[in-house]
Amino acid sequence: MANAKLHVICGNCGCNNSFTFKIDFRGRNDNDGNDYAGVNIICENCSTLHSLEDNAVEKNEASINKKICENMQYYMEYCEANGYVTPMEYLTEHKHF
Repeated sequence: MANAKLHVICGNCGCNNSFTFKIDFRGRNDNDGNDYAGVNIICENCSTLHSLEDNAVEKNEASINKKICENMQYYMEYCEANGYVTPMEYLTEHKHF
């Protein structure tokens, strides 16, 4: 996974370089009734308030950890069967799922 820059463009005015963000701690509820904080992105050019949750899907930590463990298991099995390769080499050249 690369650490690329996140590009944000205001859907109202098209500005792409003048934003601030605010974490909204006022109680919001997910489908299970749990409270969470929202992240709002404010365009400084036109003052439009965008909510990050409108465009981004939150993944819970359990599903992320499960995926990491599955990938690690496949990597370890590959190394046992074929000899050691670096994790980056495995991801770029040998991962087939």
